Amino acid sequence: MTKNVISDLVVSWLEQASEDMRCSLAVFERGGWSNSSLMAQQCAEKMSKAILIHAGMDLVHTHNMSKLTQSLIEIGLIENKDDFVEPARSLNQVFWMSRYPQAELEEAPYKAFSRAQAELAIEYGLNYYDLAMHILGEDVNPILLDKRNEIQQLWETIRAEVDGSSQR
Repeated sequence: MTKNVISDLVVSWLEQASEDMRCSLAVFERGGWSNSSLMAQQCAEKMSKAILIHAGMDLVHTHNMSKLTQSLIEIGLIENKDDFVEPARSLNQVFWMSRYPQAELEEAPYKAFSRAQAELAIEYGLNYYDLAMHILGEDVNPILLDKRNEIQQLWETIRAEVDGSSQR
């Protein structure tokens, strides 16, 4: 079996997505729920784009996770769409609601987001991260796999610390 080569462009998208998730976790640790959520959305978006580019599609210029997810479903890269359709909708809301003050919020976005919303956005972002690692499999640079493991450990540590401090 011939091993597929991952292009430098795809690797760049994967690396940037990894950095976005690291930023999401760092901001989460400091209580920045809206910005943590936004960076988790960015991770999911960039992972989706990396997968689509690797599959031979042209770069899609959109932030719409529902559209990106639908493309992944249509080309057969998402087996169980129920695992991604609702998270994509949720991440769309994160993208639009976390960036700018809007009349509906009646307050600055950073005041409107909760820890639970940020945790959910991070989990959704990690799901897209894992999807990319699964689809690209052994073709993924070992450094990127190490980054994913490092991010998972960091997330577990942060959640334990945050949970511990909230119980005091």
